[in-house]
Amino acid sequence: MVVYNRIEVDYDIAVRVAKSIISAMHQKIPPFNKDLEIFPDAIIPEGVEKGSEEHARYLFYSVSLDSMMQAEEVYRKMRKISSKSEAFKNLEKLDRNGLGRLLTPYFGESILFEELWMTNPIKTLFENSRRLKEECLGNPLELKRNTVMDTLENIARYRQYGIGKAALLLKNFVKFGIWNFHETQVPIKVDRHVMRISLGCGIINPEKYSQPIKGKLSKALQGAKEKMIRFGYFTEEDFKKGRVRVVRRDKLVTPLTKINLEVSRSQGISGIELNDGYWAIGAYSCRKNNAQYCRLSCPVQCNTRMPSDNNAAYFFIDVDKRKGLEQMTLFGF
Repeated sequence: MVVYNRIEVDYDIAVRVAKSIISAMHQKIPPFNKDLEIFPDAIIPEGVEKGSEEHARYLFYSVSLDSMMQAEEVYRKMRKISSKSEAFKNLEKLDRNGLGRLLTPYFGESILFEELWMTNPIKTLFENSRRLKEECLGNPLELKRNTVMDTLENIARYRQYGIGKAALLLKNFVKFGIWNFHETQVPIKVDRHVMRISLGCGIINPEKYSQPIKGKLSKALQGAKEKMIRFGYFTEEDFKKGRVRVVRRDKLVTPLTKINLEVSRSQGISGIELNDGYWAIGAYSCRKNNAQYCRLSCPVQCNTRMPSDNNAAYFFIDVDKRKGLEQMTLFGF
């Protein structure tokens, strides 16, 4: 065990999971038997040169919005915008109305109602484009600092970034030769997939860091509560009596970022491959939500799959939501 930010992390399990993911990727075991288009951030917009300044701008603005909907949809829409004659080159010249007109054909009229969108795309692009122009003359390549951590912290200052998305942007910049950090220095983005797999495999013991839900609920938790009751996982009485336990994602992001960075460095594993591998397993294999598939076909071998609220801020540790658990138990798995 190692300890980061007073959270115990199982190094040996983290190594096992990382090696399993990388092995599956190299052997093209599902979901890695598909082409590179399984990674939506890896698809370069039409007419944009790989590793160019325009490619960097496309990634900088797209990654900032990568939490508002399915990743495939975000990057597909942003690629279409990017193909419009260097649409992102002078983004700071557009006011909010202009940004609305730019985004509406691709994201729909609802984009104009900013309060409905978790990332508030118009405000995010408005603020980030002006800041990037002021600090870097509009060139995201200038966000690089001498070290990985200094670079992450510099990117994280921008709206809708934080360390997680900063790691995702850095991964892409290294992957496409825009920046020259060594691949074993590249941290992974701890998103809902990494969190789910880490808790499910025991990299972090959810029992140790869980807490009962009590008192007035946030909007996110209220929505999750209604969903948990509707699916039959809990009753209203369970919530009233404090019998429902959750793990908060925000407490575990830094420890999981650090342990995976240590695993990459010590085992000589590419952080780029590890990041992409975790995402692909989560996006394609976990999505099947099937206990038989998990046991017989998935390389990471999670013990459970916990449900979460829509934003993956809270994971409910006493529920395994996978289908087919009864059959697996019946046959001794």
